Amino acid sequence: MIGLDSSGKTTTFYKMKDESSEVVTNIPTIGFNVETIKDFYGYEINSWDIGGSDKIKVLRDAYYERNMKGIIFVIDSGDRQRDKEAERELHFTLGRLREKYEFNNLKLLVLANKQDLVEAMTVDEVIELLSLNDLEIDWNCFPCCAVKGEGLLEAFEWFYSVL
Repeated sequence: MIGLDSSGKTTTFYKMKDESSEVVTNIPTIGFNVETIKDFYGYEINSWDIGGSDKIKVLRDAYYERNMKGIIFVIDSGDRQRDKEAERELHFTLGRLREKYEFNNLKLLVLANKQDLVEAMTVDEVIELLSLNDLEIDWNCFPCCAVKGEGLLEAFEWFYSVL
């Protein structure tokens, strides 16, 4: 699970771990959280919540698994000031993965997070911003609000159906 800092990766991670969990204000992830999450709506996943700071980004290659089947990109739909940065981050990461591992069947789940914000981009805007239609891999983009857990079930049902 990747994305810019403060996009909602850790909140999503903890909602996946325990759907009933209360939202806690957290500080940016330093490093990463790695856990096997059992029984996430009937699924078991190994999840890496990798911090979004520039210092961590350079270390990401060491954490990608050779048998990785999918990647989750979380974008803060309300942060229009960093939208181009989010696009660069996604395409840089996908390029590195293709170059290093030659992933031909990689699946991409984009979580358009923070849909509860008035200024949030729509899913169509996120798709255009991230140039998802130009990708040559299976992808889908879902609106969600991680703090409320809204949209996560539908997103992960799709993700697991294509893995």
